[in-house]
Amino acid sequence: RKMSGAIYKEMDGHIEPVGFPGTFEVETSVWDKFEVFVGGSVCFGIMLMYYVAPAALIFCLYEALWQRNHFAIVLLAIIIGQMFVPTFESKRLRTSWLFRCISKYFRLEILRSATPKEYEASGKKYLVLVVPHGVVSLGGLGAAALNPLVYGPTAMADVVLKIPILRHVFAWFGAISADKKTIKKTLETRNVILYPGGIAELFLTSHQREELFFKQRQGCIKLALEAGVDILPCYVIGQTSMFDIVESKWLNKISRALKMSLVFVYGRFFLPIPYRTKVFFCCGAPVKLPVVKKEQITQEMIDEWHGKTMEEIKNTYYKYRVMHPEYKDKELTIK
Repeated sequence: RKMSGAIYKEMDGHIEPVGFPGTFEVETSVWDKFEVFVGGSVCFGIMLMYYVAPAALIFCLYEALWQRNHFAIVLLAIIIGQMFVPTFESKRLRTSWLFRCISKYFRLEILRSATPKEYEASGKKYLVLVVPHGVVSLGGLGAAALNPLVYGPTAMADVVLKIPILRHVFAWFGAISADKKTIKKTLETRNVILYPGGIAELFLTSHQREELFFKQRQGCIKLALEAGVDILPCYVIGQTSMFDIVESKWLNKISRALKMSLVFVYGRFFLPIPYRTKVFFCCGAPVKLPVVKKEQITQEMIDEWHGKTMEEIKNTYYKYRVMHPEYKDKELTIK
C-alpha cells in the first residue's frame, strides 16, 4: 500500500496541509535540549508511579501492619489520605509546558486525514479508538498536551484510576471510568477516547512486529451504535517502539484478571525511560455509523461496521507508516 490522500498537520487547533511531514529534527539550542530532558523525566516519573506505586503500597501495608514500622505507617497514611483528595480535569495543566515537553521528547506530530469541517460534518460526537495500546500511552499523553480538536476524556480501567498520585495526573487529562454507562453518558456531550486493545494488546508490544488485538473487540462498535456517535480510528505510530517488554504468559494472565498491566519493561539505560522514537499521532477518516434505535442493532450490523472500522485502522497505518523509518517496512497484523 502507498500513502495517498491529503495530510493535515495540527497544532493547538490550527490545521495546515502538508506535503510530506516527519522531519527528524535535531535539537541544537540549550533550551531545546533542556525541554527534551524534562520530557524524558516526566515520562520516567509517570512510569515509576504506574509500576512502583502499587508495589510501594503493598510494602507499606506489610511494614505498617506486621512490622510496626513508624515511617511506613506515616507514609501509608499519606498514600491513603491522598485518595480522598478530590480529582479534577484541567486543560491548563494538561496543556502546560511540563506535559508539552513529552511531545518535544518524542518529536510528536499530530496528523489528520481530513479537515475540521469534514470531521464535524455529521454533527455527532466521536468514540475515538486509539491503537496500539503500548506499554503506557505516552504518545497519547503527548498528543493531548497539544490540545487536538478531537480531544476528549480517556476511558480507563477503574484500578488505574486508583493508583496513588497518578490518579490525579490522569484526572487532569479528563480520565473517566471505562464502564459502559459512564462512556455513554460522556458521549452525550463530548468525544471519548478508548484504547480497544486493552491489556491483551499491551503484551503484543514489540520492536520487531506490529500487532493489534481488535478482531474480538466488537463491544466498542455496539457501544458507538447505541450511543448514536461516529467512530474515529487513530493510530499512534511509534507507540510500540518506546520500550522493550519481557514477555511472560503468567503475568499476562494476572494482568487480564486484575485489568491492570503487570509487566517488566525497560528502555534507555535499562530503566523505565522510553526510547526517543519519533511519534506520529495519526487521525484516520471518520467511520460514519447509521443512526438506529437500540432494538434495531443486529449482530450483522455490528459485524459490518466492525469490519469497516478495522479496514480504516489498516488504511491509517499504511498511509502514514512510510514516514517512519522503523515502520515503513513493518506489516500490520490484527488478531
